[in-house]
Amino acid sequence: MVSCAACQALKRLADLVAELSAHVVAASNQPILDIDDVATLYRCRTDKVRRISPDELPVYRGGKRNLYLCDEVVGYLRTRRIGNFDVDNLVHEVERDLLKSQPDGLSRRTQIRRTS
Repeated sequence: MVSCAACQALKRLADLVAELSAHVVAASNQPILDIDDVATLYRCRTDKVRRISPDELPVYRGGKRNLYLCDEVVGYLRTRRIGNFDVDNLVHEVERDLLKSQPDGLSRRTQIRRTS
């Protein structure tokens, strides 16, 4: 016989699993970028990307590599606005250039890893 407290704990656990599943599904719909992709998007070197605080730009581990979600990378760029500069225009321009340079918008190294 299961106690009421155990039922409540099981319900809380089920709710947490459902919430986590929703986050995983949402994240899986976003392009995942490596540090080279982020540096290309920001038009800077990779060492500058590494110096960005994880509090400002979340970093995820993929084996030994740092990975970034595209929406968070663009969101970080939007927070860096100076004056009346049109960030939306810059983001669209860079995204277009990035997608034109690589068929699926990822670095050449990432494409090679995917085909291996």
